[in-house]
Amino acid sequence: MAITLITTPGAATSNSYATLASASEFLEQNIHTYSTWSSATTANRNACLVWATRLLDDQMDWNGSKSDPTGIGPENQALRWPRENIYDSDGNEIDEDLIPKFLVRATSEYAIYLLSEDRTSDFDTYGFKKLKVASLSFEVDKQDRRPVMPLSVWAMIKDYGTRSYARTRNLERI
Repeated sequence: MAITLITTPGAATSNSYATLASASEFLEQNIHTYSTWSSATTANRNACLVWATRLLDDQMDWNGSKSDPTGIGPENQALRWPRENIYDSDGNEIDEDLIPKFLVRATSEYAIYLLSEDRTSDFDTYGFKKLKVASLSFEVDKQDRRPVMPLSVWAMIKDYGTRSYARTRNLERI
């Protein structure tokens, strides 16, 4: 079953921050990735945009709070944007009823990486520190692994929240 993109800001059924057209428009500016993007099926491009959106929301603690452009209540919105009380790097308030351009671009950029490789899968050498066969030995370098979120995506969104793993969480026992 092919995924249909739903990009209505604040809707209960939204599943992507970027439309196929907006992602393609942004990605065609990069000659190194656009041929990969344009040669993929529409179903695969849609799936990558939905996946990128989910990962962005899962991996980020966004600044501000959810706004309510559709009137359904922020708690009923499928995604974590649009948000209110968010300012760009120049101090201008970002429209609380729309998905901002930086997020559309970050979603698109993330999607092309996900189309190229599954950045969320475990590594082939996961769990091994050292491998030895007779006199031949290998030691896995943990620093050579690509992060799940590409650095180019992080550069686009870093002013608008923190990575969720960086947050201190309090445990409450009832």
